[in-house]
Amino acid sequence: MLKWYYEVGVFMLINSKEIGKNLKKIRIEKGLSQEQLAKKINYTRQNISKWENGISFPADDIIINKLSTILEISKEELLNSQKEKDILKNKKNIYYWLFGLLIILLLVLGIICYFILNQKIYKINIDGIFSGVYTSNFRERYLNLYTNGYIENLKGLYLYTVYNNEEKYILKTAENDINVYEKGDSYEYNLRYVFKCGLHLVLFYQDETYDKYDYYLNNDKADDTCDYEYVYKNNSVLENYGFVKDGFSYIYTFDNTKLIYNGYGYHLDLIDNETIESVETLGEFHFLYEKYNKSTGNQQDEIVEIKEEKDCIEEKCATYEDYAKFINFLTNVNR
Repeated sequence: MLKWYYEVGVFMLINSKEIGKNLKKIRIEKGLSQEQLAKKINYTRQNISKWENGISFPADDIIINKLSTILEISKEELLNSQKEKDILKNKKNIYYWLFGLLIILLLVLGIICYFILNQKIYKINIDGIFSGVYTSNFRERYLNLYTNGYIENLKGLYLYTVYNNEEKYILKTAENDINVYEKGDSYEYNLRYVFKCGLHLVLFYQDETYDKYDYYLNNDKADDTCDYEYVYKNNSVLENYGFVKDGFSYIYTFDNTKLIYNGYGYHLDLIDNETIESVETLGEFHFLYEKYNKSTGNQQDEIVEIKEEKDCIEEKCATYEDYAKFINFLTNVNR
């Protein structure tokens, strides 16, 4: 009992204003005046006024029980005016907590779904000759291919895909095992197009014959943009224009110029005492031009469009623009 008095006393000392407001509210709801309530508990109207204004409040358990009986409420309800507010507050807190938890769960679920939907893993089996795996997600792409056995008289292989009905180079090599890695924002090996338009493998043999294999990850072509007919190119025609065959490549050199055709595109280096200029084919009439200053270390690069043709055997070529025109000319005669 003494403990209860102490707890109630401390509680009412801290919350007397709230308790007083609660007492006034309930008294009015019951249709009692301060005078009427005071008479029922043998106190004065002034006492009731002090209690309702939060000046004081009785800590006597007997008086509190009388008040709760007359007002037809429990003692706890009388002393705890914050009960309904606390209940509502707790409900809101629970709602906010559940809502926040739901948002977090949806975000986590969304991230998981994004990874699952964008993570593509395919086992590859190309006519029992090559096996491997292709993996693709938004961060990177990876292709691994290996032979299932010895391929007689194999000289090399060419792997490509298709985009917008155009051949897109992946790799040309004399190795039997292929490992190609490409970051998400890169077009270096065109692996991003493999999922849609498949893998196309050309095997070259020592007797200058070849076999071609098509493998679609989706078991079928996605649409007409994947249509492309591979044509074997005997690049020996380049030897008529000063190129020398070196493995898979053809190389043209003249003074400070080196032009290389590697079976899928051209790369040019123009070197002098101060600068190195490079040109690389990006597609029909489009080139990546890079210029490096040896003394300052500065480098500039840009994509240029050059549509004209020029035969550097018949006319002297000196600038990178001249050699870009020469590339256009060679591309046309080597179709």
